[in-house]
Amino acid sequence: MKRVVFHGVLALLGLGLAWQASRPTEESSAAPGERLFACAPDHVTRLEWHPPHESVEIVPASGEGATGYRVTHTTEPPEGERVVKHFRGLTAVTELLGQLAPLGATRDLGDVADTQLGELGLDHEAAQLTLTCGARTQVFAVGKSAYGSGMRYLRRAEGGHVYLVSADPFRALGMADGRLMQRDLHGFESTEVAKVDVTAYGQARTLLQRGRQNPRMASWVANDDAGHVNELFGNWLRDVDRLRAERYLDEGVEPGAEPRAATPSTPQPIARLRYVDAEGHELGHMELVLVEGTPEHFFARSEATGTWVEVPASVGVSVARDAATVVGSSAAPTPPSAATATPTE
Repeated sequence: MKRVVFHGVLALLGLGLAWQASRPTEESSAAPGERLFACAPDHVTRLEWHPPHESVEIVPASGEGATGYRVTHTTEPPEGERVVKHFRGLTAVTELLGQLAPLGATRDLGDVADTQLGELGLDHEAAQLTLTCGARTQVFAVGKSAYGSGMRYLRRAEGGHVYLVSADPFRALGMADGRLMQRDLHGFESTEVAKVDVTAYGQARTLLQRGRQNPRMASWVANDDAGHVNELFGNWLRDVDRLRAERYLDEGVEPGAEPRAATPSTPQPIARLRYVDAEGHELGHMELVLVEGTPEHFFARSEATGTWVEVPASVGVSVARDAATVVGSSAAPTPPSAATATPTE
């Protein structure tokens, strides 16, 4: 009986402490969700993230038909070479901006003494977040994670109150290459596609999707043989969908001509695809090329990537091998060897 009473007292004490911690302090002047920077996600014109020895810059992609965002990730280790990577961001960057614009505080901790800022990671070594919305720019100092809360300390660069904000967007920024890079070659859903125009090895063919509203029941036919479902078309297009960006080439750099290529080589065209919806509007496009060598390398470019990206050679081999049959060409060159086409590092 004493043990039951003892545990009951502990439970009540825990509830009391939790209630006390949830109450706003006297210094707190803001309710949870207070906006520290008001801007709609799609109105953000620049985001900059500057932790020590690293930076991430995100701006809307430019150019005709460009979609998504251009991300520049720079690392500058104290010892070693400076590395700059450019790539496109779409779905993940859109989600990130939705977390930061508008930027809301979970809690206002009020004024904090200068002597305590270092303990929160808000001293001169703090990471900096810069958000630009049209003509307005705000810089924030971002400190350490608040223990056990999933939050980080944040303060306007010019000073003022210290706030707690969600740590989620900063985790994504801290792993920009892995979390923000657009790896899918398209941003639309397969159910939106009514037809695909395919060009390969000097031949062209249009494939029509039947029953597209239900992916499990969907099938593909050729426009010149609409009464005959050909499973090869669906299998081939599924292989095409498995092409994912492993790394991005710099803007203006062609496959086979990049600095890391051992021997410059002219890319061999494999296939071009144009995706169209039921109203006849283009949803997107993709082109695939092969750079011969040992091993062979495959590169693709689409509306979602903007620039050339290297894709898994093991999948590229399959797409290249069956493309000739899909378009009905007998003039295809010898397909690449799966034995020599290995994934890139």
